[in-house]
Amino acid sequence: MNEDTKIDSKKTAKILNVAIIAVIIIAGIIYALFTEGDNIVFDISEEGINISGPENSGFSIPYSYIISIEENENAQYGNAVDGNEDQKFRYGLWKNEEWGTYKLCASVKNTKCIVVTATDDIYVFNYGNAAETDELYTNIIELLSSVKIDN
Repeated sequence: MNEDTKIDSKKTAKILNVAIIAVIIIAGIIYALFTEGDNIVFDISEEGINISGPENSGFSIPYSYIISIEENENAQYGNAVDGNEDQKFRYGLWKNEEWGTYKLCASVKNTKCIVVTATDDIYVFNYGNAAETDELYTNIIELLSSVKIDN
């Protein structure tokens, strides 16, 4: 192998390494863009229920604000006022005939939801599928009874 061939091999290897790194970085960016906010996160704290959804949507419901909580088997969510719907979620401010204007954070595939009427607003949310929403509802009811909030 002569000197020119060694230099060309080193250049080719360097270009190949840079290309591989670029592809990895681009793949990581694409993955981050399409998976960011890819789920609804519930945080049950000492003060209340905190729900985070896609695109920084979500809300906090202090226990002391809760007037009532119920499950709805087949929600008709209505239309977005200042919200959005994508392939997986509905979120933001919505309006329908049943609840008027309300805050929503829910999975599109699940029509079962939890409706919280609070002193400041109405909040509607669900989790995963109907069974997971049932379990979440039961856990919230148990928690509310332990913090002595009438529902």
